[in-house]
Formats: sequence, C-alpha cells, structure tokens
Amino acid sequence: MIARIAKRITWVIFVVFTTMTLAFVVSNVLPGDPARMVAGTQARPEDVARVRVQLGLDKPLAIQYARYLRRMVHTARRNTD
Repeated sequence: MIARIAKRITWVIFVVFTTMTLAFVVSNVLPGDPARMVAGTQARPEDVARVRVQLGLDKPLAIQYARYLRRMVHTARRNTD
C-alpha cells in the first residue's frame, strides 16, 4: 500500500516537472520577442533592451529555466498557505 502511494507521488512529481519544462520550452521556441511584446510595437530599441534586462531575458537559457522553476515553486508554496 505504501509502495503504491510512493509510486503515485513520484509519478505526479514527474508529470508536473515535465509539464513545467514543456511550457518553458514552448514559450521559448514560439516566434516573437517577449521583450518587444511587453514594451510595445512602437518602443525604441533602448526600451526593448531595458525590458529584456528587467525580465531576465538577457541571461543564458539555463539561468532563465532555473529562475522559472524557482518562481513556480515559490508561487505554488505561496498559494498553499
């Protein structure tokens, strides 16, 4: 019984992690510049660059992914309180 519950919990963790990873990958593969979308289509290049730094889009993809996971865990913990 306990082994079955542990197996289910492990499976849930795997599915949640995989879903979060897929969401991150899809959001980075889709065409378009998120910084341009936030700044607006009429924004100057300096404004787009500033938004890119504010959002952390100037960092390597691995760092963006780590920050994304950390924010997801933090948000989940805050919502359970």
